Amino acid sequence: MNEKTLEERVETVENDLEALRGLPVEVKVLATRVAGVESQIVQLRTEMTDGFSAIRGAMGTMKVELRAEMTTMKTELREDIAALGRETAAGFVQAGTEMRLLFEEHVGRRAVISEGNPPPDAQSGT
Repeated sequence: MNEKTLEERVETVENDLEALRGLPVEVKVLATRVAGVESQIVQLRTEMTDGFSAIRGAMGTMKVELRAEMTTMKTELREDIAALGRETAAGFVQAGTEMRLLFEEHVGRRAVISEGNPPPDAQSGT
């Protein structure tokens, strides 16, 4: 095995220590950056919570408004259907009245036409 001399080993340790001397500064820089990121995350979390709360509130308001509009639409639709039913019933009554008048007019005309003519059964019996 190649064993290093004491002088080589001391030199290696000195080089390693020299490299580690800048480490506290780098740790401080990293700690500062981590603290900044942490602060941004907290701020983002707060903003998102506020935003979601605002959205929930707006949705609640919209839900109430939509419910009111739906109630209004249901009422109007029911009124329209009832009016259509009344109009249809009135149309049937009017059509029935007109049909009776036409039937009576037809019966009257047949009576006038048949006044001078004997019924068909009477003619065949002669």
